[in-house]
Amino acid sequence: MVGFFLQQLDYFIFWAVFVIVFITLAKLELFWNLISKMFLGSKEPESYCPVPLKHAILPFIVIFVTGFLLTNWSGNFIDRSMRKDILSYAEDIAGTINPERIKALKFSKEDRENPSYQRVREQLRLYTSFTGNVRGVYTMAIRDGLLVFGPEDYDEDDPMASYPGQVYEQAHIEFVRAFDTGISGTIGPFTDEYGTFVSAFAPVFCLLSGEVVTVLAVDVEAEEWKKVV
Repeated sequence: MVGFFLQQLDYFIFWAVFVIVFITLAKLELFWNLISKMFLGSKEPESYCPVPLKHAILPFIVIFVTGFLLTNWSGNFIDRSMRKDILSYAEDIAGTINPERIKALKFSKEDRENPSYQRVREQLRLYTSFTGNVRGVYTMAIRDGLLVFGPEDYDEDDPMASYPGQVYEQAHIEFVRAFDTGISGTIGPFTDEYGTFVSAFAPVFCLLSGEVVTVLAVDVEAEEWKKVV
């Protein structure tokens, strides 16, 4: 319930402003009617109200509805644009990863000493050093029916970091499906054991067999996403 309120906070504020302005207009008419009665005697007070409430309601409603629709459309447009950008970013990085380096990994703690693991990790760190809103980039593989982590760009002391071979406990189902479909995409906001994110993912294919050897994902924290959208 709290999460829903926070997501819709801008609309609640919009409605609150609408009610405040509506009440202000009502009081404005009452004020002018009172002045008219006090100083103009028997003359029709409403004719001296510069903005009669009954004349202001319709245009105000039109302005409100138009503003609401434009705000909603603008937010959706920005959301779609940002999803397209991070998806392109994920696909670009995935396209630069040598699948043979991934195939050389066991996706276990032993990989930390593997030159292929170190090379891919440095490659990911290099890419994210040029971005500001991306929280992290990481790779995944399926081992013994479980989704596990591989090379990633996080420092080892980062609370988001995971060791190679660590099971991704609350992974989004689309990450798993990508190994079967080979299709990239965006998901979220969704919540896992590390936080709430909007993510893009892209598979890395073996050049010979065409199988998906890893799925690369890019995370943007949901709070950062909402600040823009």
